Amino acid sequence: MPRGTLNGGLTGPTATYSFGKITTIKATQPAFKTQPGTANADILVVAGGGGGAPGGGGGAGGFLQHPNSPVSAASSYTVTVGAGSTSTSRNTGNAGNSQFGTLTASVGGGQGGDQGPHYNNPGTPGGSGGGGSGGNSPGGSGGSGTGGQGNSGGSGGRNGIYMTGGGGGGASGGGSSGSSNSYSGDGGNGSPSTYTGTDVTYAGGGGGGGRSGCPTAGDGGTGGGGTGYHPNDSSRTPSAGTANTGGGGGANNQGGSGIVVVKEIAGSSPGVWNTAALRYLAGNETLE
Repeated sequence: MPRGTLNGGLTGPTATYSFGKITTIKATQPAFKTQPGTANADILVVAGGGGGAPGGGGGAGGFLQHPNSPVSAASSYTVTVGAGSTSTSRNTGNAGNSQFGTLTASVGGGQGGDQGPHYNNPGTPGGSGGGGSGGNSPGGSGGSGTGGQGNSGGSGGRNGIYMTGGGGGGASGGGSSGSSNSYSGDGGNGSPSTYTGTDVTYAGGGGGGGRSGCPTAGDGGTGGGGTGYHPNDSSRTPSAGTANTGGGGGANNQGGSGIVVVKEIAGSSPGVWNTAALRYLAGNETLE
């Protein structure tokens, strides 16, 4: 197909044209640029995931898709990609927001609630909310999610010695609550996107866990949610949220970094004859 007189296309910081390619770029480099013929793009914005505390799982980073979004030709846009929370305490969560230009920012995931033998803590709010901890009955409530970006975390539970943390919320579903029969809650599932040319799921919540009296930790939600931790559960391997997905950390684990994907739509702009996409990653992250 012949090119138009004004070429569309997406340009990275080194001015390398991305026609028909999937290109990965660090968000710490100079701004995203469009070519003179660029008019519209599909834009995915996922924030960093929250950390799981010794109790509740971390909430996923906010998930937003902006389909067929107008972009100005021959213009530059600032891209921000949120890091995952490095904290495993409810009180010091630091999951970062993600944003493309002036579009609505995706909100970092909420932290899981800390557990103790005579108290419980709720999860904190975020893109998706963190899970609440088990402790005194009733357990801590799950943190709330941001409308249109994610869901609430599950509540913690307790029955006798069993203290069970709730799972963190995910982009497509809330975290499960900790049960009264020794099972911690699973993280909520994430949402899929095809903007990189394949179907990839992002923003899953982290599984719940605890410090004592809870033999079964929760599983992470699809889309990078981490597996929860409990010292009495040897059948599961605790894990952080997956990098570049915005997944929430399993109980007692860190959250995963977010991602921004910009895909130009084939045929939507003069000179665009094949789909191109740029993936922006946080900090020192890599993507195979």
